[in-house]
Amino acid sequence: MSVFIVVIDDNEHKTVKERLIRRYAGKNYQFRNRENLFLIASDDASDLICAKIGITGDDKVDGASGAVFQLNLPIYAGFADKNLWEWLTGATV
Repeated sequence: MSVFIVVIDDNEHKTVKERLIRRYAGKNYQFRNRENLFLIASDDASDLICAKIGITGDDKVDGASGAVFQLNLPIYAGFADKNLWEWLTGATV
């Protein structure tokens, strides 16, 4: 399973956020910082994640934009809450 950073450009697109949370709920959805930054774990490719949540594809939410970045794990560094590091360790197993 890979870990992705999902950035939703416009805070007004609640539909995209709702789809993201619904489709990647549970252990696959971990972290939300502010209103537009999420970390998820998934076997999906980044383009498929964009399509599933409505940033791109046939089911695109009108006016929605954003980006999905795959983290290069298992090597990572930074500063965050201990819970996030524990989740990242579990998500990469």
